[in-house]
Amino acid sequence: MKKSILTLCTALGTLVFLAAKSDADWERSNGPWSATVMDLLANESNLFAATRGGGVFLSTDNGSNWMPLDNGLTNPYVNSLVVSGTNLFAGTTTVYGGIGGGVFRSTDNGATWTLASSGLTNPSVNAFAVTGSSLFAGTDTLNGNGGVFLSTNNGDSWTRVSNGLPVDH
Repeated sequence: MKKSILTLCTALGTLVFLAAKSDADWERSNGPWSATVMDLLANESNLFAATRGGGVFLSTDNGSNWMPLDNGLTNPYVNSLVVSGTNLFAGTTTVYGGIGGGVFRSTDNGATWTLASSGLTNPSVNAFAVTGSSLFAGTDTLNGNGGVFLSTNNGDSWTRVSNGLPVDH
């Protein structure tokens, strides 16, 4: 009986210690401060943040400090990020008021961006996936113009590949 009580007390003490320890592991960083963070991407020692209204940010010190990466990124409403080979891609959304969305590509770790959306019928990009040399983009399906798109040439062109998926009308 004493052994069971001792085991129970030890287990409870361990749980209390672990719960207190996990609370102390989170620290507030210095940004990205301008908008809601939609996606995070770690690539080697770089941490990228996609924000809704603030663009893309980079941290090279595990999130202690952040700097904006917006040279050529004409749409700051970034939903998603992905790395494919040596390219970094940002998926943006169309915003009321005339800011167009689409895919932006960076070949220099986000220092500069170029639009890479040829063939996207809906430029509100919500998600990415990479398998081998194939890059997929998931877009809004408003009016049946979106879905899943495939690029096999680093975003130079996109083809819709979402036959069989449900589409909003």
